[in-house]
Amino acid sequence: MKLQFFSFASPYFSWSWKIDVIEANRTVSEWMSKNPGITVREIKHDTIPSFWYPPQLLISIYYEDGQ
Repeated sequence: MKLQFFSFASPYFSWSWKIDVIEANRTVSEWMSKNPGITVREIKHDTIPSFWYPPQLLISIYYEDGQ
């Protein structure tokens, strides 16, 4: 089993510390379209909130190659 890991965070100096969900969705969809022969076994996501730093979104995709 293999792991593909994505990390998203908002810029430190911005008006709001919201994660761009559209960018995250586009990035994951792009990766999946480049790897059509995989079998996804599990997808996990975690958010890391913080008071002093922008929040982060972590996405882990566990998959197997179709080879």
